[in-house]
Amino acid sequence: VTFSHPCLFTYIHTYILYKDLTQRDFMAGVDYPNVSHVIQFGLPESREQYIHRLGRTGRGGTEGKGWLVLSEWESLFLQELKGVQIPVNNELRDLLSSPIQTESLELIDEVRRRIRSGDAVLSKSAKTAYQAFLGYYLGQMKRMQMKRKETLVDIANNFADSAGLYEPPTISKMLIGKMGLKGVAGVNVGSGMESRESHGGRNGRGHSSNNDRSRPNSGRGYQR
Repeated sequence: VTFSHPCLFTYIHTYILYKDLTQRDFMAGVDYPNVSHVIQFGLPESREQYIHRLGRTGRGGTEGKGWLVLSEWESLFLQELKGVQIPVNNELRDLLSSPIQTESLELIDEVRRRIRSGDAVLSKSAKTAYQAFLGYYLGQMKRMQMKRKETLVDIANNFADSAGLYEPPTISKMLIGKMGLKGVAGVNVGSGMESRESHGGRNGRGHSSNNDRSRPNSGRGYQR
């Protein structure tokens, strides 16, 4: 819920939501009928993956829509979609920028409160998502033309804060070396045991969000 706007789903009928961009599609070869929308948050691994996921809607002669939500620093992906009609969806962008309903905001705040209080399951999930985020986007820096790892670490740390963590999760010195983050400002160096427990590698991803709770996603909306 920290990456998406709850009101988004009141406008659509049946949807498939993609947020984990590194796992193989678990629905490969499976046909889900009457899917009206496919919603993709964040940078897809490739043009092919983006198009493959769009194919989950509009089947059997029915109509369907695909929404792609990107942050500004992910928007260069659009250059990889030459030949694909994908205009800016101003209605979707405005919706994502609008204040969250009070009831939904209370649910989000409760999750953050539990993480800050040390809830074992939620805290571990948040820490895993943080390291998975770093792992995934470190491999995408060239595509995003992001030159400084400090920039990505800062985005990841903002994500950790929005998830309710008091500080960025620790990463072991060994893992920092493997990730190529040695000497990068903003990385929280910690013990190997704690880092291994929360390490998600490149099998998951997160999404950075605006620290202003009234605007949980500052990305643009695009529609296919």
